[in-house]
Amino acid sequence: MEFRFTWEVLQQIWDTHGLGTVQTVACPRWGSMNQTVIVNRSHLVRFKVRPKGAYRFLTEHKACVMLADRKSVPSPEIVVFDDTFGIVPYEYLIMVCLPGLPLPIFWQQFRDLEKREIGVTVGSALAEIHSVKLEVYGDIVAASPHHFDSWHEYVEDYWLHCVSMAQSMSDTLHIIESVEKIYSEYNSLVDWVREPSLL
Repeated sequence: MEFRFTWEVLQQIWDTHGLGTVQTVACPRWGSMNQTVIVNRSHLVRFKVRPKGAYRFLTEHKACVMLADRKSVPSPEIVVFDDTFGIVPYEYLIMVCLPGLPLPIFWQQFRDLEKREIGVTVGSALAEIHSVKLEVYGDIVAASPHHFDSWHEYVEDYWLHCVSMAQSMSDTLHIIESVEKIYSEYNSLVDWVREPSLL
């Protein structure tokens, strides 16, 4: 059954979490793997309508909480993570919209120097994210079975998953060969990682 949100459903969600009145609703133009709407131009609500990634929303919630105090990393404030399935038959996340617009909209308009500066800013934010240390490699959700003792084990599991996914599709022999070649050539690099961190 395909889920279609209605104004009434959104208002029920807003009432449940004490968020006031739904006044405007819009759909984002960019980058949404799950059904997403912008409410009142201030909040984003995403419904996990795809079955893949059992802990995807919970993982995102935990990661944003971990990054909340790191001002150099622009991470959205998570207002609600709901996995009760009480109002809709899906998990959903409500977060505060970050200011700005997606880079792809204006990327070609930037000068080379501006692009390099953006790259440095993004790289610095990524380094700050990596500075958050974890106890194990893999998922940050305790209930997940995907925990590993080393980065090597995690990467190997990921590559095997990619190959398995490719094998389930047609005309993907070249993808499988490419994955196996990359893994073979760069396998030794993963041993450099000695401490699990947030990705």
